[in-house]
Amino acid sequence: MSEARDALLCVLKAEEALYVRMRDLLQREWDLMVELDAAALEETARTKCELADEGRLLEESRQAATEVLAAELGLDSKRPTLTELCERLGPDAHALRETQTVLLILVHVARELIEANEALAGSNVAQIRGTLRLLGSLAPAEGLYDSRATAEPPPLAAGRLVRQSA
Repeated sequence: MSEARDALLCVLKAEEALYVRMRDLLQREWDLMVELDAAALEETARTKCELADEGRLLEESRQAATEVLAAELGLDSKRPTLTELCERLGPDAHALRETQTVLLILVHVARELIEANEALAGSNVAQIRGTLRLLGSLAPAEGLYDSRATAEPPPLAAGRLVRQSA
């Protein structure tokens, strides 16, 4: 049984490391949005996708390790929770409980950072749209560069410099 427990613990520790990297990346994303560094934000988005893929693989591994441990413990549950496994393991579940606690905290922090980043991004988009509306209201009603415009130059001013260069 300790091999199955240790295998699950190994997967949970890998998930913990993943969430630490995600937390750090989300904090960096915030900084990059404040700095308006589009190139670095694109790289951050790619890295987030890579972490999400890694997270899916770890989730599959966690489910497989959970099923093996549940079978060894005689749990009938189709998808046993970590809490159920820990209850069944008793005192042998100490490391699993600690890791579960850390994971719950990291997931909560990641969600908060995602929400904060979404709010900041939404605020930035609203400011950009406001700026574009303002700039649009300052644009002349007629196009300055019209394909139907004549090739006649504008009338020359009466200034000395203009007369001398003509």
